[in-house]
Amino acid sequence: MVNFISSHTDTSEATIPSLKSWMIWICASLFYFYEMILRASPSVMTDDLMRDFGVDSTALGVLSSFYYYAYVILQVPCGIIVDRFGTRRVVTFSTLLCVIGSLCFAYSDSLPLAQLGRFLIGAGSACAFISCLKISADWFLPAQLP
Repeated sequence: MVNFISSHTDTSEATIPSLKSWMIWICASLFYFYEMILRASPSVMTDDLMRDFGVDSTALGVLSSFYYYAYVILQVPCGIIVDRFGTRRVVTFSTLLCVIGSLCFAYSDSLPLAQLGRFLIGAGSACAFISCLKISADWFLPAQLP
């Protein structure tokens, strides 16, 4: 059994994380899992995407890279955004961005619309891991963070 009591001499300060803290962390982790699926999804449908959009592998690589354009640009600002607006708002907005991007990508009939969808997915995904770390730091004891 995992010991949730920290090394403090006064055990009244150290408590077992509540069910609420675990539920909040699980929700954020499920969003992180969802964005990881979205990140890898073009790799399992390469033939279908090339056929449907009538593009070669180079254009498909550019389509997939639109995710990373938004993701990389937003990595530093996401830390500031999470601290400024809180994880609840950021995770909610990020999830909505991923859903809108997924719908845009799924229903696109042209390459530029699919690229916009991938860009929105990347923008929404940028704050997922940072939000999980912030929730862990806020809702769990420091000894439990690793």
